[in-house]
Amino acid sequence: MAVGDLYGLFRLGRFGTDAFPTLTRGFGIRLDWIGGYVASAALALERVGLDPRSFDLERLSREASSRSRDPWTLPAREAARRLVDGSFRAGALDDPDRRRVALQGEGPWAPESPFAEAPRRPSGTTYSLEADLPVGLWRFLGAEDERLVSVVEDGSAAWVIRPLRSLP
Repeated sequence: MAVGDLYGLFRLGRFGTDAFPTLTRGFGIRLDWIGGYVASAALALERVGLDPRSFDLERLSREASSRSRDPWTLPAREAARRLVDGSFRAGALDDPDRRRVALQGEGPWAPESPFAEAPRRPSGTTYSLEADLPVGLWRFLGAEDERLVSVVEDGSAAWVIRPLRSLP
């Protein structure tokens, strides 16, 4: 069974949560917040045609839970890429330096990571928010749009605003 198949099986109610440890054996995935991160890395590996069980995802799980309050500061697909090319180091999961970034618009926006702080409104402003973000690409979801924010080493940022597609 492929890791990508697991989501559909649970969504369809074919298995209860009791079956989760059996179905995920060998993937290094637990049914908890860190399991979501590891499952995302496993899915990224699978999408490029690799068997996630050939990587030490149990160690990825241990390192992610012990080193960072928010493992998503290293996107799971980037962790997967580094696992494949042999450049992954556990220190990549340490909490990174952050830069204060101004974001235009009223919000509110929810960060993609469940552990990231929501953007806040600086005192004296009405139309902008700010967030402390590491270097990289970050996604925020609003009621009607999403914002993709790219932060570079010098702290400057650029963003793209995309309307959310309506659900049928």
